[in-house]
Amino acid sequence: MKKKLNILNYTIVVLLTLNLISCGCKSNFNDEFPDVFASSQTTSVSSEGDAADDPAIWYNKKDASKSTIIATDKQKGLGVYNLQGDLLSFKAVGKINNCDVQYQLNMGSDKIDIIGGSNRTDNTVSIYRYNKQNSSVDSLALLKIPSLSEEIYGFCFYKNPETEEIFSISIGKDGLLEQNLIFFDGQSIRYKNIRTYKFENQCEGLVADHQKGVLFIGEEDFGIWKLNLRNRNSKKELVCDATIQKEIKADVEGLTLYFAKNGKGYLLASSQGNNSYAIFERKSPHKYIGSFRIGDGKNIDGTCETDGIDVINLNMGTDYPKGFFIAQDGENETNGKTNTQNFKLVPWEEISLSFQPPLLIDNQFKGF
Repeated sequence: MKKKLNILNYTIVVLLTLNLISCGCKSNFNDEFPDVFASSQTTSVSSEGDAADDPAIWYNKKDASKSTIIATDKQKGLGVYNLQGDLLSFKAVGKINNCDVQYQLNMGSDKIDIIGGSNRTDNTVSIYRYNKQNSSVDSLALLKIPSLSEEIYGFCFYKNPETEEIFSISIGKDGLLEQNLIFFDGQSIRYKNIRTYKFENQCEGLVADHQKGVLFIGEEDFGIWKLNLRNRNSKKELVCDATIQKEIKADVEGLTLYFAKNGKGYLLASSQGNNSYAIFERKSPHKYIGSFRIGDGKNIDGTCETDGIDVINLNMGTDYPKGFFIAQDGENETNGKTNTQNFKLVPWEEISLSFQPPLLIDNQFKGF
């Protein structure tokens, strides 16, 4: 009898272990964090394995409900989705890891919106015109900036609101950050290196606070730093040490900013080590407010192993009148079936109301 019980116990342990394995990273949740639920999700990417990575929201100022999401399939290129998650177009422009949107690049008598990304096919920052008429990224790059890094990784834009100068900011797996001015010389788009800065370890997540002239950098195994972009001699300042702050757990991945008036708003970070999203005050000293998860809903599964994230505070039409948050999902499932990766969208008010007191909602202020 004792022998049978031992076999039974062994069987239970094996089954529990297999269950944890099948649940993957979704068993790694912190029950103290509130759950929110996605209201829509994008079409899954076509590439197998680790493919979807970073989303960026393009705001349509004429009709916000027709805004789009540009997102990377880092094995192939850039997809453009509507707010319902349908794929509108896809361009195979290379192994784009991170991407970002910037508005109104001056081209003499014309101003265009651009998409930039860290392209690991040729180790460049690749910049493309965004075609508003057919919601697509042009196939031919306006500009390719060769990276000084061994392997380019993270990327974002920064626009100085006073001078309207636009900068490309990238970082490599070796921690080398590069800031380049992008400008039109009367004939073509060109670039000029403004500064380089070396971090000790691998970094990826980048986001710029255009108004404050501050860049936030995610050092994956350590935490979050910031740099003053208006002072070329500035040194990094610590925002969050993930090695001692229990709510944040490496890897620190995607970063994004929720803008609000009077310098208010939030810095959000993908805390991949505990499958959550951490929120800090946008204002210095960037106090930690709390974290949330995207849980399994009735029709849409939750997220885990998230890489890139983005958020917008503006009224985006009837589906998202208070804006929304979007996150990459590393384990996309439907009714227990594993699909290729995709991106989940959550109304901002649902995130706001999951905190007590609720987070700020400001759907009028434009931070870009």
